[in-house]
Amino acid sequence: MSRFEVQARAITEILPHPTADKIEFVRIDGYLSIVKKGQVRVGDLAVYLPEAAVLPEFVLRTVGLWNESEGKGRCGGDQGNRVKAVKLRNCLSQGIVYPLSFLPDHALGPSWCLQDEHLEQWPVKEGSDVAAILGITKHIPQIPEGLSGAVLPVGRHLIPDFDIEDIKKHPGVFQEGEEVRISEKLHGIFTGAVLLSESDAIDGNRFFVFGKGLGSEGLAFIDDEANKGNVYLQMAHEAELRAMLEKIASHLNEYSLPVFILGETFGRGVQDLGYASSPSYRAFDIGVGYRGRERYLDYDAAKQLGEDIGVGWVPELYRGPFSASMLTSVITGKESVTGLQVHLREGGVVHPQHERENTSLGRVILKAISPDYILRKGNATEYQ
Repeated sequence: MSRFEVQARAITEILPHPTADKIEFVRIDGYLSIVKKGQVRVGDLAVYLPEAAVLPEFVLRTVGLWNESEGKGRCGGDQGNRVKAVKLRNCLSQGIVYPLSFLPDHALGPSWCLQDEHLEQWPVKEGSDVAAILGITKHIPQIPEGLSGAVLPVGRHLIPDFDIEDIKKHPGVFQEGEEVRISEKLHGIFTGAVLLSESDAIDGNRFFVFGKGLGSEGLAFIDDEANKGNVYLQMAHEAELRAMLEKIASHLNEYSLPVFILGETFGRGVQDLGYASSPSYRAFDIGVGYRGRERYLDYDAAKQLGEDIGVGWVPELYRGPFSASMLTSVITGKESVTGLQVHLREGGVVHPQHERENTSLGRVILKAISPDYILRKGNATEYQ
């Protein structure tokens, strides 16, 4: 579901900065980004450079973030070329606004245009993904040895492609007053497991474990001696996910389709926030079916089934009517999964009371990230 895009977006609102008169906030979807005052206007199209975008030198120069004396950018990462959220004058700014030019006499007609490295003007429309034109890629962190391993091509149709978009990218999907459930978003690694039907078994194997990126490509980890140090497989065995899936299949009376359980492995050594505990597993979704036709259980049904069969479930932070003010308060504070409040909370995942679809998003489920988590210091990791 989650896609890395560098889109041309309409500026929907401009807000004053509370303590500075030379800069202001631009709202693009649900994100606020700081720009020089008067640089853009409401209704303009601009390119939104999201967090984790890796920018080439000419883009950094264009937005005034090139350090000539050091020969690198002024953003995050070793080369100063990675977009990160920043706090300016005590205000959170996410992403970078890259202005476009409106050319009334363009050969293809009046257009908002994007100038590339070779000074060519590209007409763009709202929603256009211009990452390739600007040469922008997504930052992919180097994966530790324990999170990698030998894989098997199980098949895309047999493994769900799961990711969650940020609610700021899709404002308005949840309506004020809509009944929702919010679960805690744990800072770990996505860990999925699938139990295939006997007819779909691969060389007699029906149980497979996968990570987020691998699963999207239809790949799963090979459960053999070569992968004995693999964290995903270790946790799947410790949490007895195969036995859990067999119980789920029995409960749902479903033996002809893939049945899957999705969750998070977290704890010491998994990410930068270690929860003061050895690695543990908590589930957050249960479903059945082939990719593209899979069916997820409603939030309450999945949570109850998980508790009934003995699998640990992610903590629930809130249930009730949705509101923007409620969401802000729920996603901040300390983590609750350990009961010790050892560090800040990553955020929350917003579920509708009952599963539903959205024309642009697909399955309705969105994450909301705590500003404190976004701005945390130190060796912050985001392994997938």
